[in-house]
Amino acid sequence: MEYTEKNIEPYRELAFSIPVQRADGMSVPGVSLATWLNGAGSASYITHLAVDNVQALLVGREVLGFPKFLAEIEIAETATERIAEASLDGESILTLAVAKAKSHKPRRREFSIYTLSPDENKLFHIPYQSEASTGVAIGPRAARLHLGSHPVAAELRDLGLAPSPLFALDIPQYTLISNRPDAKLEVGEWRDPRSLYCNVRQAARGGGDPAPDRAEPQELGASLPMPR
Repeated sequence: MEYTEKNIEPYRELAFSIPVQRADGMSVPGVSLATWLNGAGSASYITHLAVDNVQALLVGREVLGFPKFLAEIEIAETATERIAEASLDGESILTLAVAKAKSHKPRRREFSIYTLSPDENKLFHIPYQSEASTGVAIGPRAARLHLGSHPVAAELRDLGLAPSPLFALDIPQYTLISNRPDAKLEVGEWRDPRSLYCNVRQAARGGGDPAPDRAEPQELGASLPMPR
């Protein structure tokens, strides 16, 4: 995503999130996913959030509790796809290509974001509102993902991603209204297992900075060279 009209310098970000739903009843696989966009209690849990701007990093961490980290982010498009690539320290994290939809409709949505603050080790709940031009591509060719060799890619790989998507949302225009967290939930003795953010906290406390193991690149779908 590329932000061009905010109260800080323009920047790019690439978020990796998991659809979640907080409900009193039982969640049924498949059905819950089908109702996720409009269902009560629908939200996203942010696992990784890369940005290419220091201001965005600081605001996201200190105000919103997002586990942001700095990375190099490229955004490009071809006649049929929109492509985003993130890398860090000269190593690829991921490349994602989403098929362009044949048509788009305006869509307003209220939703929530959950994130485990890397500084407070609490689960933040943040309400959002958005307006977007949205199109849908269906089937295994709707998107392609290539995971690189950086440790962040290894953490994404550990989530057990499916080799192909059910669908993908093509959103060429997006307006987002961000709010402050309205709840901070205790998580007990549980600690964030993501090495990048653990290292950041440990370094801030004066501890060492262990280097996580590198992983071999994994490809989900076809190879994704960035157009120049």
